Amino acid sequence: MGAGLLSLPYAFTKSGLIPGIEVYILVTLLVSYTLYLLLSAKAKAQQSVPTPIRTYRDLGRVVLGKWGEWTILIQVIFLELAFCIGFNIVIVKNMTELLPHIFIHGTLVMLVAFPILTLLSWVRFLEQLWIVSFFGCMVYVVGVVGATWAFGIKEIIHSKSSLQWDYFVWPTVPLFVGTAVYSLEGINVVLPIQRSMKYPENATLVLNIGMAFLLFVIGSYGAFGYVVGYGKCDLITSCLPKGPLTNTIKAALCISLLPLKYWRK
Repeated sequence: MGAGLLSLPYAFTKSGLIPGIEVYILVTLLVSYTLYLLLSAKAKAQQSVPTPIRTYRDLGRVVLGKWGEWTILIQVIFLELAFCIGFNIVIVKNMTELLPHIFIHGTLVMLVAFPILTLLSWVRFLEQLWIVSFFGCMVYVVGVVGATWAFGIKEIIHSKSSLQWDYFVWPTVPLFVGTAVYSLEGINVVLPIQRSMKYPENATLVLNIGMAFLLFVIGSYGAFGYVVGYGKCDLITSCLPKGPLTNTIKAALCISLLPLKYWRK
């Protein structure tokens, strides 16, 4: 899961309900297949070298040579930079909404967060962050997704007006594709996760279970959030009813998004 799922209901406004569901299924299946190919390529490449293949850079060197190693390294750097920029936007937006009297400007949020992010960037092994990562998953699934369903069902029950949504919005479907891929951004740690597993030979099974979960749970959350009107906000936390629960979710998100984004691959 990635921070992009916070914008998934908003993304449905760019595609409509039907194309959004279809594209999300297609994107998830394509991503799953490419990850399967990645794990297969690593397994075959490992047979040709005596030293362990631990990173994308190692895999690129074995398969494509020196130029492949550096090409992949540059791609990873720019990819992580893009993800971290999006992640910082989420932190700034949530903290300025949560504590507007303290953080009157987003720059103040980053000044406070910078020392924490610097320390986290020194953590080299994913297993050292599993507790915080597990907490992050719970915030996403129980907090964001669970609250969306709970608040949304309540709105449907108490709503005096009928819900309105578009079935098809073809011209801006490509914008939905970008957000759909971003919501799956956690896939870029598939090799580090396999390396951190006690039984790495089960990586494909874990991958299939995880992607199936994302397809059904996260996909349905995005569609439902759009149907009940939470797609009006670029981040769904801005559309959830104000109160202690929503504030707790915002604060927890700012903590839980830290580990994987700033872990050194």
